[in-house]
Amino acid sequence: MVSVRLSKKGKETVRAYALMGIPLLWWCVFFIVPLIMALVFSFSDLRISIDQISRYGLFQYEKVLKDDDFWQAFSNTVVWTLVMMVGNNVFGLLMAVLISKLKHGKKLFIGLLFWPTLVSAVIGSSVTKQVMQTDEYGLLNMLLGAFGVAPVAWLEKESTALFSLMIMPFLFGFSIKMLIYYSAILNIPKQYMEACELETDSGIEKFVHITFPLIRNALVLNLLLSLIDGLKVLGPMQLITDGGPDGATNSCVLYIYKLAFDGGTQMGRAAAAAFILFAIILVVSLIQLLITNRKEETTYE
Repeated sequence: MVSVRLSKKGKETVRAYALMGIPLLWWCVFFIVPLIMALVFSFSDLRISIDQISRYGLFQYEKVLKDDDFWQAFSNTVVWTLVMMVGNNVFGLLMAVLISKLKHGKKLFIGLLFWPTLVSAVIGSSVTKQVMQTDEYGLLNMLLGAFGVAPVAWLEKESTALFSLMIMPFLFGFSIKMLIYYSAILNIPKQYMEACELETDSGIEKFVHITFPLIRNALVLNLLLSLIDGLKVLGPMQLITDGGPDGATNSCVLYIYKLAFDGGTQMGRAAAAAFILFAIILVVSLIQLLITNRKEETTYE
């Protein structure tokens, strides 16, 4: 028998690959293999059993792209994404700037403002239901009733349902964005601010000419995260309105879920819709990378 002796560095390399092999195997089994299977099934007429597949082709993609329900879900998702992107980033940046100005209690305020992120989607949806409840016992309707306003069916009207779901995430969904902006502000060299203070005492001018340009990468990252989070939103629509009324709060992911599991059992078409959404998110990510690379090249030049 031939024995192989490894150096200390070789043993460390083997150990490193062995440790990496466990998560890589897990990733392959639960991500790569299902991804490939879903891609294959997206070209089939799979419903429940693989044995029942009778044909392959692009027909499922064609059906999804011609489905009015998909485009309604997509338009709802785009509206949700844009509103959340603006609200979360504006509030997040504002809170980060204000906290950076504090001399004491920064950690306390960061902890308090980060707290909504710890609330689960189920609890958050339950609170939203209580606030936006249709009858006079809903918290918002009780508040309006104090001013003599009749109860509003917030979640039952097509014109108000989607925006009713947006209120809570719009006001309290900025925590992660705030931390990213705050970290970027802390990394701004102090000499830049000191040089700016020699020219002006205006906080607005300092923000416009120093702070904002130097946190541009954080802004690009947060916009990308907001876009991805918005495009894959599911919780509020599923847990509160189930996509109603008449699809007014349907989202792309909820549309996919209903096709696959909620009585539709159209697995092939659901897989095709999922890959269309994946393509959209991929394009958005590539655009972000191109923007970031251009800005980095401009900075180094």
